[in-house]
Amino acid sequence: MIHPLKEFQIINKIAQSSQVIREDTRLGIGDDCAILSPPPHCEIAVTTDTLIENIHFPSSISAHELGYFSCAASLSDLAAMGAKPSWVMLSLSAPSIGESWLTDFINGYSNLLEHYSLQLIGGNLSNGPLAITWQCFGYLPRGQALLRSGANAGDKIFVTGDLGLSALAIDIITGQNTFTIETPETILKQFYYPIPKIELGMALLNIASAAIDISDGLLADLDHILERSGVGAEILAAQLPLSWALNNLEENSAYSLALTAGQSYELCFTIPLDKEAEFYKMIQRLNSSCTCIGRIIQAPQLKVIDKNGAPINFNRRGFQHWQES
Repeated sequence: MIHPLKEFQIINKIAQSSQVIREDTRLGIGDDCAILSPPPHCEIAVTTDTLIENIHFPSSISAHELGYFSCAASLSDLAAMGAKPSWVMLSLSAPSIGESWLTDFINGYSNLLEHYSLQLIGGNLSNGPLAITWQCFGYLPRGQALLRSGANAGDKIFVTGDLGLSALAIDIITGQNTFTIETPETILKQFYYPIPKIELGMALLNIASAAIDISDGLLADLDHILERSGVGAEILAAQLPLSWALNNLEENSAYSLALTAGQSYELCFTIPLDKEAEFYKMIQRLNSSCTCIGRIIQAPQLKVIDKNGAPINFNRRGFQHWQES
């Protein structure tokens, strides 16, 4: 019989899981609030993500996968702003928590905290449905954050990594069996362990004109840049970096998944032409995989063009909570 841990046992175990102690943390866990001392001439970027069982992750997910995946998803927002990660807060809701589950959950996120020198400075614990909320803090030079509002006509559009695998992973998780998938375990492992593009995001400061992370789907998230910047975009479908997992799909099906699948946590960003040479030197130095997929245009529309120059129509709505069916 597995005995659930009591509240303060859980709190103590989570508090002890953070091995990083930062000099810019005046006071961490132990009081009603944490007290932080960010570097001078810097601004603080703050993001919050809540992941809920059977909405953002399935009941079948392992505790280790959940610990990593939930934390990495929040860190991706810092990457999109070019912020240097610094602190995190964790709120955990669950009907009960066993020691083995909690140990695996902590092991899932601990490597991320250590890798990015993140100190856990607080959070909350409650009895309820399984849900994880991460609040992540990062800092960046004052006035230099990557925003969604800076894209201009003529800028080139880039994405990191490859696209579309998350759609196949979700198909496996939900049991829809829409596609024939030969290596489901490999796909799920890659899906549950995304790598936040922190180093690249920081390096894009003063190079990129706008950026966003791909959490709701490329077209849906690029739309946010276009709306905030008052511009349009032309995407070349043949230049999309398709995931290896899409190799056996019909071409238009693969393009559709690459354009609309969410939860990939890659970055989409725009580079002005006069920064292009500097950008290519930077990604070569970082050994980052980035692909140009199109350009920003003046007309406020989002066009996807096939290899023959003809327009392709895809649903660009992406994931939204409480959207109408």
